[in-house]
Amino acid sequence: LTGKNFSKELEWIGKIKTEEYSALMVLPFFHIGSENFHIYNPKVSGPALSASMITGIPLVNSLMSRTSFLQSLQQYQLIQEELHPLAVVPLYEKKPLLILSVNNVVHDRPYFLPGKSKVIFTNEAVTLYEISWHELMAVGNKVMENEIRDFESIAHSLLHPNDSIWLRFHDPYYFYESMDDSMPEMQFKGAGGVEHDGWDFNYLFRRKLGNDQPVKIIVSIWVLAAVDQRPHSEFWVESVDDNGISQHFYNRPIGSEAIALDRGWLLMEHDLTVNPGEEVRIMLRKDSKFPRKVRYDELMIRSAGNDIYFLKNGFFVHNNRWWELRNKAVTPSAPVEIKKETKKKKGTKAKKKRKRNTL
Repeated sequence: LTGKNFSKELEWIGKIKTEEYSALMVLPFFHIGSENFHIYNPKVSGPALSASMITGIPLVNSLMSRTSFLQSLQQYQLIQEELHPLAVVPLYEKKPLLILSVNNVVHDRPYFLPGKSKVIFTNEAVTLYEISWHELMAVGNKVMENEIRDFESIAHSLLHPNDSIWLRFHDPYYFYESMDDSMPEMQFKGAGGVEHDGWDFNYLFRRKLGNDQPVKIIVSIWVLAAVDQRPHSEFWVESVDDNGISQHFYNRPIGSEAIALDRGWLLMEHDLTVNPGEEVRIMLRKDSKFPRKVRYDELMIRSAGNDIYFLKNGFFVHNNRWWELRNKAVTPSAPVEIKKETKKKKGTKAKKKRKRNTL
């Protein structure tokens, strides 16, 4: 850990005033120590620990036997989609955050913070960024406003089959289940959610799409991050042929593969290519030696490339990302279908048919 083996990765040390920074985050991100979140990148843990030890800058990443569930969850938000303000930032000193990106390793996900930061050092091994505390505090504050503004500007070009939903194009494979008729105290958004025994194979969707050519769909669902021991909830998506043989299979732990965080709920999303005749299966289970529960809500399937917007129960939703409006008005421009007037009866029938098929 003296840094002798990481001379290129640590070349920036001595060229900045380390006392001016609150913490150091190393990318690709790693976090070991929570039974809920397990993200391991062995090629960067050495340079990360060496840099922290030599400079004295606290490390955002973790390589420990135990970590706090709440703080792990808050740190995890730093590497997910920018949806809401970062809960962990008020805990930091009001100093800039250093971000060390190791260049010669594979980055397994996109990270949004470097795009908001300033490059202060780079060589063939690493790129070093800094982002101020005030800029960190501003992360997520304008996301909902920007999403709504973009939606309002394009709504006139979207399909609008009923009063609450807008689609970029007709989508015969669109599926949405709100779970609102389920347990009211288990919901992510809306009026209800679902709780199942975690060790069971809980199929959320199991059917054929009826497609006559290969299609690519995107599956997303919100799952509650558990606090119990060994709660490795797993998200399974697969397509199965008529012989019961899996053709495309995805199985990942929710605690390391979630792409967004919202009040303790994690968004799982994956794309799947489905050939004609194959059955789509979506499942949640929990890898546990003891009785555990898995809780989930808001299942959505859409064709790749489509955008799904809807307004529901005081929320604005885009592709299963949710924002609470809190009396904020959304005024979409009138859809093209509504503006056009059809003089012939035949055109009216065609319009009604499109509306029926879209849903």
